[in-house]
Amino acid sequence: MPYLSQLTSYESQLGRIEGLPSGQHVDILILDLGDVVEDDYHFLDSSGNSRVNYVDWYRFTDTPVWGANESYPVTQPHPFDGTSRHATQCASVCADQAWGWSKESNIFSMNLNRTYSGPTNNRIPYFAQMIKNWHEAKEVNPATGHKNPTVINMSF
Repeated sequence: MPYLSQLTSYESQLGRIEGLPSGQHVDILILDLGDVVEDDYHFLDSSGNSRVNYVDWYRFTDTPVWGANESYPVTQPHPFDGTSRHATQCASVCADQAWGWSKESNIFSMNLNRTYSGPTNNRIPYFAQMIKNWHEAKEVNPATGHKNPTVINMSF
């Protein structure tokens, strides 16, 4: 089996996926106890736009988490929030422009502390359902003719 750095494509159930290991047309979700923090250059695309996306995850739950009319805060987290440091470090390993494996991927962040306030093991059904619903609701990428695959980092 070739090393990841030598791959230029990958055969999957959808057919041949081109563009590896750049991460182009791949969505990476960092599931952590903090948020991925945008910075000045690590998570920018080639046009200088941020690749970090904040999602209203509550739109994708079958069960109200906080309340029926609540909305997941989609604003930029404070960069010195201690819990966000780990999520940002995980995103760096996956998608940092300088050192990451997938320098062109789309980055998404789900903060478990914002999605459900119960014990960690009780959160699993909530965030798993949100991720599943989000993935199923994705639109087909016109560049590939398929929905972007989702890679999830769960090192919390």
